[in-house]
Amino acid sequence: MRSCLQLILVVHALAVHATSTIHVSGRIVNWQEPYPGMGLSVIGIRSEGWLQPNAAPDPATGHFSGTLPCGPLRNAHGRWVDIEFYAFTDNGPGRRSMFIRVPYAKEIDLGEVIWRPTHYRLTPLGLVIDTGVPRDTVIGEPFGTYLLLRPMNPEPGERMELVFGYISSGEPRVVSHGIASKDLGTYLVNFNFALRTDTEVFTESWNEEVSPFDLGPLAGGRYRLRQSPSHVEHLRDIDFLLNEDLWITVAQRQEP
Repeated sequence: MRSCLQLILVVHALAVHATSTIHVSGRIVNWQEPYPGMGLSVIGIRSEGWLQPNAAPDPATGHFSGTLPCGPLRNAHGRWVDIEFYAFTDNGPGRRSMFIRVPYAKEIDLGEVIWRPTHYRLTPLGLVIDTGVPRDTVIGEPFGTYLLLRPMNPEPGERMELVFGYISSGEPRVVSHGIASKDLGTYLVNFNFALRTDTEVFTESWNEEVSPFDLGPLAGGRYRLRQSPSHVEHLRDIDFLLNEDLWITVAQRQEP
């Protein structure tokens, strides 16, 4: 009896994750420069594989249409397909992917899509932010100075990365952080991020992205992220959150 049950579970899992082929169409409104500062880009469309016969939208209109291999996902709210819009560009690291979760169907018309680097869900009212999946958020200029929270909506017991992007010339970094519990489940995450000014550096500059802080596993509750100035000689602060508070709630994610 147990062996039969295990076989049924395996067959069910294979059926849920089996690759299917669907037809997807739509138009990317901002296909030429999908994000301010990114510059001219090519957006590739994929799921389990790339859109065929052309993975990118039409270079003159932004329209796309073709077949897409996908692995449908099933949960308590139905059957879904995750479609990724990946922007190829030479301008800095940035965030390059937009994800849309859509109800599974053999024919999917996404309509007009404005490319933004986050997770969306297609509803009868159009695209909405997908609150049911972990998603990243960028604070600042994606091709300059920015703070990336990965993910910005963690559940209790999950971890969250703080990723820092800035223009570097090779200066040594001086970074630190701490988490303090305050007032009935409110947590203060205080950090410093500065560069040494008393060392020789390279003459060239480049976009650098570093992940110095891994927060977690996090307890449920409210978190206040704050950057404190260094006030130390020979240190220059990089302004990610100076004089600002960023509030995050760690709670169970909900389907939109």
